[in-house]
Amino acid sequence: MYKDYVNRFIGNDKPVSGSMYRSIFCNEFNVGFGSSRSDTCGRCETLLDDALNHHKQSADEAYKQMKIDHEQAKEEGIFMTYDTEKTMPLPKLSVGEAFYLRQIWMYNVGVHVVRQKREGSYFQIWTETECKRGVNEVCSSHLAFFTIADNSLNKLVVWSDSCAGQNKNFATICFWQYVLLSGRFNTIKHKFPSATETLER
Repeated sequence: MYKDYVNRFIGNDKPVSGSMYRSIFCNEFNVGFGSSRSDTCGRCETLLDDALNHHKQSADEAYKQMKIDHEQAKEEGIFMTYDTEKTMPLPKLSVGEAFYLRQIWMYNVGVHVVRQKREGSYFQIWTETECKRGVNEVCSSHLAFFTIADNSLNKLVVWSDSCAGQNKNFATICFWQYVLLSGRFNTIKHKFPSATETLER
């Protein structure tokens, strides 16, 4: 940017030094740089004006509710958020020949749990040679998590994104019904930032 400033400088005096340019730019202007977001909301990209403001307000209210659920779980019940993390190639090598060869993808479902003033994270990891990463695999990872986790509390609140292939579908509803009927919980509430779905026994 400084080189561009020097090349385009118009005036009788000489352009300021690089350190002066940096000082003015950092302290006098409210400008920030960051990498572009790759996982943006599809509705935010299509809505305009009032509809966009209403959509963002609904999302803010949902995140406020998420914080409330998080705090309440410290006193009673279990609060759980989960997401399928970014896929990773195996082995992770920078050598040119290996980088362009076909690599095995590793999948990971991350679960964050809050219960009675305790917090923890759990990860279920597998490769594409074992199975895919659809709703069946996500629900199986939850079942494995419930097997090892202490489920002595009867209330479960779950938050996830609205991915139709993994979280927001009929198979997930059937899974939560199975968890209820198995006696692990008496109440399960699965919530999404855009809407709230509740299953109760």
